[in-house]
Amino acid sequence: MLRFLNSIENIKDYNLNIGVKTMSSTENKNLLEKRNDLADFFAEYKWWVIGIILVVVGVVTQGIVKNSKETNNAKFSDKVFLFNKNTSKAFIDKKIKAGEYSNKVLALLTEMKGSKMGVPLVLKGSENLLKNGHLMEAKAVLEKGHKLYSKSNKFVRFLINSRLASIYEDKEKYQDAITLLEELIKKGETFMPGKVHLDLGRLYKIMGNKEKAKGNLQHVVDSINDKELVKLAKIYLAELG
Repeated sequence: MLRFLNSIENIKDYNLNIGVKTMSSTENKNLLEKRNDLADFFAEYKWWVIGIILVVVGVVTQGIVKNSKETNNAKFSDKVFLFNKNTSKAFIDKKIKAGEYSNKVLALLTEMKGSKMGVPLVLKGSENLLKNGHLMEAKAVLEKGHKLYSKSNKFVRFLINSRLASIYEDKEKYQDAITLLEELIKKGETFMPGKVHLDLGRLYKIMGNKEKAKGNLQHVVDSINDKELVKLAKIYLAELG
C-alpha cells in the first residue's frame, strides 16, 4: 500500500527523458500536461481511490469466504448423511458399541471444525445414545456440541444445554446443570422459559438454595401460561414452605 501511495505522489516527478527525443516540443508539453492532470487527480482523490480499492477487495474476499463455507457445508452435509445412513444405523442395529459410535461422532465433529452441519450430528448422535441409556457417551458428544455451538440459535442452545443439564443432574453434578440452564436465561433465552425456570427451581431446591429456588418457581407461577408447569411449580413451592 505504501508503494502505491509513493507512486501516486511521485507521478508529477516522473522522468520523461526516456523516449522524449523522438517527440516534438508541443507533443512533449501535451504529454507532461496530461500526466500532471492525472497526478493532480490522484493527489486530490487518492484516499477515495484507496477506499474504493479496499471495498472491492473486501467484497471479493467475502465472496471467496462465503463460497468456501458453502462448499464445505455441502461437503459436510453429504458426510453427515452418509454417517447417519451407515454408522448410526450400525449402532442402532447394535453392530458397533456405544464407545466406538461416540468416538466416531466426535472425530467427525472435529473434522468439521464448527460447520453448522455438525448441529444435526450432535443432536441425532446424542439422541441415539440417550435412547439406549449410554449417558457418558452422550455427555461427551453434547459437551463437544456445547463447545462448538453454544453461540448458535436459541433452539439449538436449548436442546444441547437442556440435554446436557439432564445428564449432569442424573450424575448429581447439580451445579454444572444449573450453570447450563442459567446460561440460557442470561442469553435472553425465550424458548420454553417455563421449563428452564422450573428446572432451575428444582435444582436450587436440591442444592438447598431456597431463595433462588423460590424465585425461579414463583416466576413460573406468575409469568408462564402453562397449567402443568404452574401446577408443578406450586407443588415445589409448597414443599419449600
